[in-house]
Amino acid sequence: MRSLMARIALVMGLLGGTGLAQAEMKVGVIDLQQLLREAPQARALRESLEADLEQRKRTLAREEATFTQKQEGFDREAPSLTPERREQMERELLAAQRELIRKRRQFEEELQARRMEGLREIDRSVTRVIRDLAEREGYDLILSEGVLYASQRMDITAQVIRELQGKTP
Repeated sequence: MRSLMARIALVMGLLGGTGLAQAEMKVGVIDLQQLLREAPQARALRESLEADLEQRKRTLAREEATFTQKQEGFDREAPSLTPERREQMERELLAAQRELIRKRRQFEEELQARRMEGLREIDRSVTRVIRDLAEREGYDLILSEGVLYASQRMDITAQVIRELQGKTP
């Protein structure tokens, strides 16, 4: 917070030193949380991840149910099995359990990687739109995080969202 205030003070000081302080400075503020909730690209990413998540959850649930059935079958049969057969089945169950854990971790890693790549793409898109908007509308400064208060006339979040809607892939 202090860093942001120091940067703003520095910019204002520099502007004052060059005689530009008399010119009105156009400042915009963006609510990133609202932007990530309402931007069509962010919504599309969430929906895509949720759809994949549901499909993968069902697949993993089926595999876990199959494993549970095998475990229960082993528990019922274990007393009547030969020691060699019991040991073999225990190894098979352990291998199946490890495979389930591996698949779950792999899925979580893939989901995280997709989420991060999607967020990077959204960030690139948002940055491009904000820069274009700032240049076109003559903004001198656009702030996002660390702002405790900004009047509604300075909030350009809705304008950025409208422009992002026009750029939906």
